[in-house]
Amino acid sequence: MDLLIVEDERSLADDIKAYLDGPGVRCAIAGTVREALDTILNKPFDCLVLDLTLPDGNGLEVLRELKGMGRTDGVVIISAKDALADRIEGLRIGADDYITKPFHLAELAVRVQATVRRTRFQGHDRLCFAELEIDLPAHTASVHGVAVPLTPTEFRLLRLLTASRDRVLPRNVI
Repeated sequence: MDLLIVEDERSLADDIKAYLDGPGVRCAIAGTVREALDTILNKPFDCLVLDLTLPDGNGLEVLRELKGMGRTDGVVIISAKDALADRIEGLRIGADDYITKPFHLAELAVRVQATVRRTRFQGHDRLCFAELEIDLPAHTASVHGVAVPLTPTEFRLLRLLTASRDRVLPRNVI
C-alpha cells in the first residue's frame, strides 16, 4: 500500500509514517500544497492522509486537483478544524473520511485501511482471482490454498496489479 502523508508539522508526519510504515506499506511525506501536487502528479497512491492547514495554502486545493484529474486515490483528511462546515466541505469535494486532531494513530490506521479497502478492493480484505487468493491484512498470497512466498516488493506489485486491473499504470509506480 502506498500512502502520501500531507502534513506540515514534521514531527506529526514522522509519527504517522513510523506508525503506518510496515510490511507492504510505503509512506511518503509532503509538507506543502506544492510538494503534495508535485508528488501526486508523478505517482498514484492508495490513500492520502491530508491536513487542511498548510503553509502555502489549503489541503482542499490538493483534494480538488486530485479529483479534477479523475484520480481515485483514497483521502483521509486530518485537521484541527472541527466545524461541521469544514467536514462537510471536505467530504463534498471527495474525501473518504475526516478525522479531527488530536487523534489516536491506531484510529487513523484503521480509517486508512478501511478507505483503501473501499476504494480499491470493493470493501474486501481477501481478493480471489481464479485459483489465486490474496490476504491483504496478512500480506500473503496462495494458489489452491498453498502459500506463495513473496518478498514485500513482489506483494506490493501483485496487490497493485490486482487493484489496477482496469487501468494503465505508469512505469514508476513500484
